[in-house]
Amino acid sequence: MQFIVETLADVAVRQQKAEARADRADARADRADSRLDKIERQMKGIQTLIKMGMRGIIELRDMQKRAEVEMKDLRERQKRTDERFDRWLDSMNKGSNGHKKKPN
Repeated sequence: MQFIVETLADVAVRQQKAEARADRADARADRADSRLDKIERQMKGIQTLIKMGMRGIIELRDMQKRAEVEMKDLRERQKRTDERFDRWLDSMNKGSNGHKKKPN
């Protein structure tokens, strides 16, 4: 009978140790889960930043294209202005009847 009591006591001690190990394993798993959750949040944040960066790049590209079109238009208008100015200068060198003015 003593053997059975000692065996049951030994089994109870082992069971308590196993429960303690299981509790520690559960705690480690919970910490691992919280680290995974943190990593997932960080990854989502990085994805958001990448998406925002890509939108910014696209917006900058579009702005550059518009600026190029506007610069081309500006060059064309400046060319026309220069041509008009040259014609005006030529007309100033001529007299009212189409002859060049005589220098004084």
